[in-house]
Amino acid sequence: MKKFLVVGMKKSGTTYLHEQMRALNQIYVPPLKETHFLLNNNLDRRTFLFKDYIQKGEKFSDENDHRFLENLFVNLLGPTVENYIKLMSSNCEISGECDPELILLENEKIRVLAQENFKIVCILRHPVDRFFSHVKMLIPDKNKNPNQIIKTILANDVKELQHQVNHSCYQVLIHKWKSIYDSSNLLFVDDKNLRNKKKKTMEKILSFISDEAFSRLDDDQLVDDKNVGSKWVLDGDLREALNRFFEKDIDSYQSEINNISYP
Repeated sequence: MKKFLVVGMKKSGTTYLHEQMRALNQIYVPPLKETHFLLNNNLDRRTFLFKDYIQKGEKFSDENDHRFLENLFVNLLGPTVENYIKLMSSNCEISGECDPELILLENEKIRVLAQENFKIVCILRHPVDRFFSHVKMLIPDKNKNPNQIIKTILANDVKELQHQVNHSCYQVLIHKWKSIYDSSNLLFVDDKNLRNKKKKTMEKILSFISDEAFSRLDDDQLVDDKNVGSKWVLDGDLREALNRFFEKDIDSYQSEINNISYP
C-alpha cells in the first residue's frame, strides 16, 4: 500500500490537481477534496464534515468511494494520525488526498507521516499571484476592483496583509517540511507547469507517488483546466510593492521551481 498527500495553500492549484487525480484509474483520491482530518479535533467540525459527505453522496461513483465513506465515519470518531493512516490505507493500492492546508500541519504529525512513508506532493504558485488570487476570492462582489482593496490594505492595515501573506510564507513552510522529510519522498510542483504542461507534470507525479516510471498517460485521462480567470489584473505598481514584500518567499519559491525537471 502506497500513500500520498498533496499539500499547498489556497489558490495554488490543489483543486485542479484533485480533479486530475479523480480522472485516473491508477490511484485513488476521495470524491470530495479536503477532509481536514488531521487539522480538526473539534467534534462539531467533524460532524459537519460527515454530513457534508452524505449530502454530496452523488459524487460517490464506485465501490472505493463507498468504502472510503464507511471508513471516514469510523475514523472521524478519533482524529489521530494513526486513524488517518487507517483511512488512507483502506482503498486502492495507491491512495491519498489533496488538502492544501495540510502544509500547515504540526511538526509532530509530519514526523509520523514521514515514518509511515507518505509521499508528499507540494504544489507551489508564485506568492504574489497566489496572494492576488486569494484576495479576489475573498471579495463577495466580483465587480469590485481587488487592486483598490490591496491599496487600502497596504495603506491602512498591514496586519491584514500579513495575515494573508502567511498563506504564502514559502520560506518558512518549505523549510519546515524539508527539515523533516527525506527529499526522496517530497516532490515540489509548479502550478504553471500543472496547467501548461499537464501531461508531463501528471506523469511525473504518478511516477513519484507510485515509485514506478509512468511512460505515458492517455489524453482522455487528462482534465481540461476550468479556471476561466478573472477580468482583474494586478496593477504594475502594486506588483512591484508586493514583490518587495514577498521577496524572501519568492526566492524560496523560485529556488524549488528551478529544480523541477522533466524527462
